[in-house]
Amino acid sequence: MSDLKVATEVAEAEFEKWVVAMGLSRKLQRADLDADDKKGIAINRSIIVGAIEDGDLALNDENEIVFTPTVGDRTPVTFTEPDGGMITAALAKTGDVSRLLAALTKSVPARFVKMKGRDLTICDAIASLFLVK
Repeated sequence: MSDLKVATEVAEAEFEKWVVAMGLSRKLQRADLDADDKKGIAINRSIIVGAIEDGDLALNDENEIVFTPTVGDRTPVTFTEPDGGMITAALAKTGDVSRLLAALTKSVPARFVKMKGRDLTICDAIASLFLVK
């Protein structure tokens, strides 16, 4: 395991700052979430906090997550807060996650189709938190 680039406490604070900025606080802390939803949120939170600790994720001035892939195309992508139309349109076409990721980052789906699994896992964790009902 490599040395952390960002302290765990700082990474957790950055995650919480992002959750608040994206309007996810209440959604992710609802009392009526079932055990599977809570487990999924915890896993995704852990993935995101870990990527912040590793220095692969950072918040920009708008508190949006900026992700720099670790392999392949290392051009950073910025995850913006989606609106309902963005999510609906992206998932309407066969539920293709690459379309959702492209919409969230204002990229093209091919960017995510070509992305290595280790990086795609981080992107998927971010997108998944927006999809919690």
